[in-house]
Amino acid sequence: MAKIIQFFILSSFLLVFVLLLQRLIAMHAIVVEALKYIIMNGLTLLKGFVAALILLFAVSCSSTPESKLIGTWKVTDVQVDFDEQKTDPGTVNQVAEREKKTILKFTSDSTLTIIDNNNTHKALWKLAEDGKVTFSFEGDQAINDLGIYEEGKITITSDTPLGEIVTVFEKSK
Repeated sequence: MAKIIQFFILSSFLLVFVLLLQRLIAMHAIVVEALKYIIMNGLTLLKGFVAALILLFAVSCSSTPESKLIGTWKVTDVQVDFDEQKTDPGTVNQVAEREKKTILKFTSDSTLTIIDNNNTHKALWKLAEDGKVTFSFEGDQAINDLGIYEEGKITITSDTPLGEIVTVFEKSK
């Protein structure tokens, strides 16, 4: 089981490395054009080299989609749409208040900490190109859908026997 977790962590780091490498390759043409401009405009070679290094550093430090998730996320909105024949308004309010206390913490090592009703759960997270955030608990191979990351928000939709709960998270400042 430990080898599976190690493989998953290693493959996650490899994916991040490949994504960074792809971004650097895509920016290569811009760096070349910037160097041509610097040399053609009579700046000294040292100044050109320094400018190229600064440009390369800026390009390599640009954020990846995954880096946008890193941090602490808190609930900003909860919509509870329960079947009125199966529950009462008090239950709906209790569910909404409990959801508002949920906190998500994403770290750069792909660890997700879910704090819910004073319980803490650890998992490994992944962000797909379409914005879908998934997670799996340590020691469990099942991949679970968390929600969708879009426009700086994570929206989680939960279908329950009583109805639907939509919870929106935003990154804490």
